[in-house]
Amino acid sequence: MYAFRNPNKNDELPEPDAQAAISPDEERDPWEPEDLAEAEAEAEVEEADAGDNEPVEDSIQLYLHEIGQVALLTASEERDLAIQITEGKAARLRIEDEDYVDGRERALLELRTARGLEARRKLIQANLRLVVSVAKKYIGSPMAFMDLVQEGNIGLMRAVEKFDYTRGNRFSTYATWWIRQAVTRSIAEQSRLIRLPVHLSESLVHLRRAIYKLEQQLEREPSAQEIAHTMGMSLRKV
Repeated sequence: MYAFRNPNKNDELPEPDAQAAISPDEERDPWEPEDLAEAEAEAEVEEADAGDNEPVEDSIQLYLHEIGQVALLTASEERDLAIQITEGKAARLRIEDEDYVDGRERALLELRTARGLEARRKLIQANLRLVVSVAKKYIGSPMAFMDLVQEGNIGLMRAVEKFDYTRGNRFSTYATWWIRQAVTRSIAEQSRLIRLPVHLSESLVHLRRAIYKLEQQLEREPSAQEIAHTMGMSLRKV
């Protein structure tokens, strides 16, 4: 998938506990009961419709078919994957800090890191249909359907990074909030881009593509320095 995120640091999606607003209608923390109740109801509808892979356009039929082959996860499976992801992150940090006794312990940390990355992949793959279901609600917006899906996938990846399994909520409930915010934010951005000069709009598109590629390579948000290096631009210009 080629999903692009907003490069503007001030426009980043909010941290779950930051209570940062995306719009006047979305000021609450996604962990708050009211938000979770709404997201849970929506997630249940999406899961019920998950087997409906009728394409919005013929060109995306193959994609919908492929993601439809991945089984949905149970709450227990979501939790197990989330635990592996958390353990993998901790192991990766220990490797980076050289916080291990010997080569054997490092090997164990590398194994946990690999398991965490594989768990991350599985959790994302199992929820791609959820992204499609949310994106369908915004057909008719200034953005093409597959662009909405791509942006929703970025929201899904952010949800995987931020999910706290110890709170007892379903991942699909939490992810629905992030997916919806990513999609609605991208629609608002697209509306602004339409009013920008062509050369500025193209530059922003290239920048977002570079950021997405770095996110895939690094498994985290890239720094401004990394973005500048990839784009061949000065840090100030980025």
